[in-house]
Amino acid sequence: MNSPGCQQANCSETLKEGMGLTPEGRRESRVCTVRVPINIALVKYWGKRDQTQNIPLNDSLSLTINSLHARTTLRVNYEIGTDSVKINGKSQTVTGSRYQRVFEEVRRWERKRKAGEVAEHPVSIQFEITSETNFPVSAGLASSAAGFAAIAECLQKIFGFTDSQKSQLARLGSGSAIRSIFGGLVRWRRGTQPNYEDSIAEQSFPSTHWPSLRALILVVDEGRKEYSSTDGMQRTVETSTLLERRIECCDVNIDKICAAFSNRDFSAMADMIMRDSNNFHAVCMDTSPPLMYLNDVSRTIIRLVHVYNEKNGSTVIAYTFDAGPNATLYLEEDTVQDFLDFATKQLRFAESAQTEVEEILGHKLDESVNNGALAQILQVIYSQVGGGPQLLSLH
Repeated sequence: MNSPGCQQANCSETLKEGMGLTPEGRRESRVCTVRVPINIALVKYWGKRDQTQNIPLNDSLSLTINSLHARTTLRVNYEIGTDSVKINGKSQTVTGSRYQRVFEEVRRWERKRKAGEVAEHPVSIQFEITSETNFPVSAGLASSAAGFAAIAECLQKIFGFTDSQKSQLARLGSGSAIRSIFGGLVRWRRGTQPNYEDSIAEQSFPSTHWPSLRALILVVDEGRKEYSSTDGMQRTVETSTLLERRIECCDVNIDKICAAFSNRDFSAMADMIMRDSNNFHAVCMDTSPPLMYLNDVSRTIIRLVHVYNEKNGSTVIAYTFDAGPNATLYLEEDTVQDFLDFATKQLRFAESAQTEVEEILGHKLDESVNNGALAQILQVIYSQVGGGPQLLSLH
């Protein structure tokens, strides 16, 4: 028979193991790696009721772009130390940043959850994040959405948070990140409760609902946009006279797009997507001083899409522009080849972009393309839409 001392020691080791502790009494590190795509809003939000909590003035609706993603690894160490974040090999400032806001919220939740546990195991958590994106950041392609959605996804996997809590963490980091935590057509509800707990994302339709839907992203500028979305929103809220009218229309526009999406009525959906994009940039221009996110190449693409739709006698392609000059085009799979053949005769493509177009088309471009064209496309990205987060590893 074991002595009382041995029984107590065995009990102690069992308790440590059950709490996820090493024999020395330290919590073991947890590591999670995920891949999360960006999302591009079909109905955009612009302006916040609460800047700290990232609470929007209006609902928004988006589709994810499968081919553009952040691959993020998050390590949680149960010890006192310094948090660290590295994006595309570059260390980020954590103190006073959006990253710190998310980390502190997790620590607060864990302190509350562990309140009844023994004092010799206090909540000390260190976060280490390494993230790589396969697209230019800060260029109006929703890079922060993919990044913070990936962080929230990892935190849920490690700590067992609910979907609602995952929504809150993604939103704290970047408002639009909340729409990347699900696949398919995703609606972010602005919320009406005083505590903002109902400002969450919900999936309106799964990615399998419209399998032939595709996206073409035409990158015309890979540089950092002149005005950040956060600064631009605040200026618009303070100075635009058109913003209030836009907010009034957003819910109606979302309902129309969802109805068209349900029926796979591309023409009806495309018309609303383009109207929302144009309205959004009109509000940006109504800001004082104006927010000029579009450039001459952007406007050339807009004209090109309308000319192509008129040539076809129906709306078979739609454009939308976030807070930047790069175009996201939505179309169905059987329209892609004909549109690219048309576009290469109207626009000038950089050499690398020509190669990308040739890979999509499956044949070499005519040597005469781009003669006399002024607008240059730097990169062409062809993608399915609607994919959600993918768990790559967890241990």
